[in-house]
Amino acid sequence: MTVSMQLLRLIAERDRKLLSFEEFEEYFVGWMTSRGEKIACVPLEQLCRYATQIAPVYWRELHKTGYTAAECVDADMSYWREDGIFAKRS
Repeated sequence: MTVSMQLLRLIAERDRKLLSFEEFEEYFVGWMTSRGEKIACVPLEQLCRYATQIAPVYWRELHKTGYTAAECVDADMSYWREDGIFAKRS
């Protein structure tokens, strides 16, 4: 885990308080792009767009039930399979 990823996780989990949408989106997009750029086969800009598009859903559905932004990203990325849209191509 890189320093920036560790910092994002610590900030997002510091007290599990509910974040405003803007705060949540910032952490969500940052966490997804820092983790996803290592495993996704798409350009970083596309990954950032994807994260920005789905952040509202996770904020509305999971964050309000106690999930952190990092946990929401981890939940989304758990569906990224080798044959999915983010799979690395050989």
